[in-house]
Amino acid sequence: MLSIRYHIPKAVYLLMLVVFSFSYVFDGQPPDLKKQELAKRYSKRADATEDLQEAMLVFFFGQTWSDK
Repeated sequence: MLSIRYHIPKAVYLLMLVVFSFSYVFDGQPPDLKKQELAKRYSKRADATEDLQEAMLVFFFGQTWSDK
């Protein structure tokens, strides 16, 4: 009987952690340092997308744009 009573507070505590988790909302413009970091990320993503397209052409068709 003793072990049954002591698991209930722990279950309630864990449930509260899940239900009442914190969320952060950022309104407005990001700081300048973050803007620079976001610009770098977008640039890397664009470069990676171009590399992926070229790799897919080589894999599926065996040619690159420079071969044409």
